[in-house]
Amino acid sequence: IGEFGEERRTFVHIEDVLQKTFRLVDQSFAEELSLEDAATASSLSVTHFCRLFKKATGMTFHEYLTFFRVNRAEKMLTSTQDKKLAEVAFDCGFGSVSSFIRNFKRYKHCAPSRYRLGSED
Repeated sequence: IGEFGEERRTFVHIEDVLQKTFRLVDQSFAEELSLEDAATASSLSVTHFCRLFKKATGMTFHEYLTFFRVNRAEKMLTSTQDKKLAEVAFDCGFGSVSSFIRNFKRYKHCAPSRYRLGSED
């Protein structure tokens, strides 16, 4: 129990430390967020932040932010049929429509336009 208990406590501690970063992403995902912004939010050096973030999420900060943005875009695509793909892309923090489409395909395995068509059923 000792070893497992220590590991569990460490994981809870990591989540606690990163909580402000998760909040930052949730509130500011549409804005440009740097690795430095994320590390600062959790009061960590960039190096330490990267190590802890990867340990807690299994992703780099950039991967997580992109994944988060794609999930927000997915919700937007199904809830706002009148918004153009470009609007959804920019509202979710993507710098270009091509970046949005590429990342949406990467995580959702289909193009956003096709996804939207499928959600109209």
